[in-house]
Amino acid sequence: MDLAYMAGGLYMREHGKTKLSGTGHDRWKGYGNSLIFQGAFLLLFDGVNFMVHHSHGKGLFQHFNELQLTVAPGGIGMVYQW
Repeated sequence: MDLAYMAGGLYMREHGKTKLSGTGHDRWKGYGNSLIFQGAFLLLFDGVNFMVHHSHGKGLFQHFNELQLTVAPGGIGMVYQW
């Protein structure tokens, strides 16, 4: 999705270089630059969050070994042993 933002921004910036008259071409180039910048920031943000969550997720399955799920006629129970 982030790459689609950046591609859309590149399209808008290139569209602004064509035969538009007046301030329209500046607006297209400005919107294109802002979408490229936003897409680059979101790509960096997603990459950092992926690395953080991936490193924390490795220890998550160790905690699942202490978790017990029981099903009884009265309902479902969950027990976590320290």
